[in-house]
Amino acid sequence: MILSLFVAGAGLQRYAILRHLVGLLLCLPEVTRKISKSWSANLICHASLLGAGAGLAHLAWALFRLKDAESGSKNLPLSVVVFIAGLHVMSIITCIPMNLHYSTEYAYVLMVFGFHLSGFAANLLSPLAWTFDDSYLPSLPILWLISGFDTIIAVVVRGPVLLWSIVMLKRLWYIDGAWLILLAGTLGTITTIPATTLLLIGSLSKFRYLINRAQIKDD
Repeated sequence: MILSLFVAGAGLQRYAILRHLVGLLLCLPEVTRKISKSWSANLICHASLLGAGAGLAHLAWALFRLKDAESGSKNLPLSVVVFIAGLHVMSIITCIPMNLHYSTEYAYVLMVFGFHLSGFAANLLSPLAWTFDDSYLPSLPILWLISGFDTIIAVVVRGPVLLWSIVMLKRLWYIDGAWLILLAGTLGTITTIPATTLLLIGSLSKFRYLINRAQIKDD
């Protein structure tokens, strides 16, 4: 099922699944660490660069579509471009300075890991849930399980984990007097939090719809 979904999926979605999977694998040694090692910290840097580079490419694609007068204004509204920017701006802004100076900070490690985990779930688990027939009784537990797992990942990662990471990083930057990074991180937060809130609302609404759609009906 997963393999067939991956093969049949859109090219960009397949690329996103692979990218986030690679990012997750790069993050695992440092996420599960007891003592940080230089090689595992280097892997976090690569995972961060992978996410930031993909974010820049996604934003550039959105801006190109917006600029295209023939199709951009019809198919990609400015609000969508702003939303895409909000999703990626935090990783784009903090990537280089954090990799240079704070790559072993656990709040940063969790933030990078969380971005890849939520992206992987959104591009694989969510489409996978829609492939099940909600009118077929044996499929319902699997559909509920996949939808619930996808929603839990989105809520936990984009909720408390992201907020904790942002607060801890701002505290670190303030203590170290890293004012430029603090300013950049604050600007990133201003755009990230609204986009994340919309993403969470969308995830919860989608979960509620799937659960309601898959209710067991009496004969």
